[in-house]
Order: sequence, then structure tokens, then C-alpha cells
Amino acid sequence: MFERIWGFDSETTYTVVEVYMSNLRKKLKQMHSQVEIHTIRNVGYILTEESA
Repeated sequence: MFERIWGFDSETTYTVVEVYMSNLRKKLKQMHSQVEIHTIRNVGYILTEESA
């Protein structure tokens, strides 16, 4: 995801992705969304849906 958005030669750090994901999680929580974003270390992110 990082390379697709900012490019391989970007000076942007991976921390930027973590900040964006954190903001997205907060917005999903505010909306009372059934979807959650989970981090899989050294792999990426996964979306899951809460079961009622």
C-alpha cells in the first residue's frame, strides 16, 4: 500500500500509513461501524466485520 500511494522513492515513512489507519479506525468507531481494521505485523491490514 505504501509504495502504491507514495512511491518507492518517497521520503515518507511507514509511520504515515499508521497515522492514516489510526484516523480511519477512529472514524469507523464514531460511525458505530461493524467493520474493524486489524494490523497484521510485517504483512499489512485486514478488514473484519463484527458479528452481532
